[in-house]
Amino acid sequence: MNAQTGLKPYDEIRTAKNAYKLIVESGRSIESVALDIQVSDRLIYYWANGERSPNIKHLYALSQLFQVPIESILG
Repeated sequence: MNAQTGLKPYDEIRTAKNAYKLIVESGRSIESVALDIQVSDRLIYYWANGERSPNIKHLYALSQLFQVPIESILG
C-alpha cells in the first residue's frame, strides 16, 4: 500500500495467477475457457506461469464468464 495515496500497487504476476486459478477452480477446461474469451489456450498457460498478464479485455471477459467482480481477479 502506498503510504501517500493509500493505493494498493498492481501486481501483474498475482493477477495472472489469480486468473488461472479462477479458471482451474471452475472445473472447465482451459481450451473451453480460451474459446469463450477468444484467446489461445497457450496464453492462459502463460498466465499460469506468470509470464504474461491478462489485459483489461481478458479481465472483463473472465469476470463476465464466471460472474465475479474484476477486483477479485486483480493482484
